[in-house]
Amino acid sequence: MKVIAVHSFKGGTGKSLIATNLAAYYALKGHDTCLIDLDFRAPTLHVVFKPQGLKYWLNDYLDAKCSVEEAIFEAGPKLKLSSKLSVALANPSPEAIREMMAKGLAWERQALRRLLDLTKRVGQLGYKYCILDTSPGYLYSAINALVAADASIIVLTMDESDRRGVREMLNDLYRLLERKPLIVLNKVVGSAEEAIDLVRKELDGGEVEAVACSCDVAMKPREDIHVVEEPNHPFARSIERIALKVA
Repeated sequence: MKVIAVHSFKGGTGKSLIATNLAAYYALKGHDTCLIDLDFRAPTLHVVFKPQGLKYWLNDYLDAKCSVEEAIFEAGPKLKLSSKLSVALANPSPEAIREMMAKGLAWERQALRRLLDLTKRVGQLGYKYCILDTSPGYLYSAINALVAADASIIVLTMDESDRRGVREMLNDLYRLLERKPLIVLNKVVGSAEEAIDLVRKELDGGEVEAVACSCDVAMKPREDIHVVEEPNHPFARSIERIALKVA
């Protein structure tokens, strides 16, 4: 099994949208896939999957209140996928968000061990891919995800402060972890080639993929999974290129 962390420097880049569609793409291609929501500060995947009667959240698993099997649920049949797309969701309630933000270093160390156990167990259950949708920036949950992952993606926009933040994050964090992420430049307006050249120069080389800004994607409900509903859309084609580069 391959574990892929989808990260960003700041919120609002489209990170979770790309993580969701990436997981769905792999499932569409016949690979059992597990999608894990580690963005505890601003969880959004519950909006996409709308779980009914969910007993346990990922928070509960990290608190050692349930097993891996109890923390994940199957979303594939609802999306009419032949392969598994299993999901573990972060609790979106304000109380849970405040509680997660107040966790100390000792808990975060235990959470890393629990996360490593989760990815190991998911692999034992036969999944081919595990996608970790991380918190932005330098939060412990993001660093834990990068430690647990085999590959990583950084999603950013052309905003100058975002590009500068990613450059610093690559120097401060990714170099320390000895990771070479795939850079995904999202919401590109104009020439994709020029945008890729600019970002590649600013970030001292590396793989860069561009996703064009699509008004129809931005206007659709958050619960829509574009690679499932519109597999020939340019956005879906961009997800395919990303998936092949990190597979």
